[in-house]
This record gives sequence, structure tokens and C-alpha cells, in this order.
Amino acid sequence: MKTNSNSKCKILLCLALPLTVAAGHASDSSRSLDTTTFIDSPAPLVATVSAQQSADSAINREIFHMVLADRDLSYDLHATVKDGLVTLDVASSDVTERQRVVNEIWELHGVNQVKNELGVNMPSTETPVVVR
Repeated sequence: MKTNSNSKCKILLCLALPLTVAAGHASDSSRSLDTTTFIDSPAPLVATVSAQQSADSAINREIFHMVLADRDLSYDLHATVKDGLVTLDVASSDVTERQRVVNEIWELHGVNQVKNELGVNMPSTETPVVVR
């Protein structure tokens, strides 16, 4: 199919004309600034991250790295963190291993409370070291 140069110009004109009109409207200095139109960008939908959300994210990351570094991994672990509360679901039949995981999580900076998936508190069994 052959097209002559005249029809190519018409096609380009049809494609360029709407863009030219939109650009002209966007640069209109007489447009009132207190009205919004289709060319105005919307306000961003992303909220800023609070300090607590940042701390929760850091705790979650530390738990992830703790699990990755565990060479004797013989359990499944699911953890969520919200406002310093870590909710754990540790699928291990070994009570000692489960408690070791809980103790390691209690050592993380920012952890205020550790509970299991049923909402039962999981305290640390390690005695805190007192520095004098």
C-alpha cells in the first residue's frame, strides 16, 4: 500500500493538533489558579511513614535476617509487627527451639511485646544482664 506525501502530512497533522491544543491550554496565563482542570496533577496518595512504622519495619527486617542466618532451621516462622508488638506463629514441635526464637526476638531493639497467633503472651526466659 502506497501513501503519498500529502496523506502522510495529513496523518501527522491529525496526531499533532490535539497535542498542540493541550499544550496551549496548559500554558494559558489567563487561566484562574483557583480552579482545577484535567491537566492539573492530583495530590500524592502516598502518606509519610511514621517513626513507629519505620521501627516496625526495622524489627521485621531483623527477624527476616535472623531466620536467614539460622543454620539449624527446622521450623516454620510467620511474624507480624505492629507498634512494637510481634505476633509469632512458630510451627515447631520442639519447645526449646520455639523458646530460643522468642528469646532472640525479645533481644531486638524496639520490641515491646511478643505474642503467639492466639494472642497469648510469650515472655523471654533469659535473665537480663545487669551492668554495674
